[in-house]
Amino acid sequence: MHYDAPLLIAGIGRGLVAIFALRLRPAGGAVALAGLMACVSWWCILYAAKITSFLGHQLLWVRLEYLGILCVSALNLPFSLQYLYLPRVLPRLC
Repeated sequence: MHYDAPLLIAGIGRGLVAIFALRLRPAGGAVALAGLMACVSWWCILYAAKITSFLGHQLLWVRLEYLGILCVSALNLPFSLQYLYLPRVLPRLC
């Protein structure tokens, strides 16, 4: 099965969502959502590159892919707190 095309489409779609979220900066959590979607886009595109490349190049793609995974997990909490607008909790955590 070829999963590279759906992953690329998902990555490009998430990148477009990140750009759209940056245009809505006054909305709660828009900047954190843009960062989160940019990281998910990075993750999807590099995963597609990993599964389509040869074994020698897969280690490079895996190492770059982990940056996206790290950013996704790190940006979930700030996005949730900004979206819910918890001003007392947010300055202490971020």
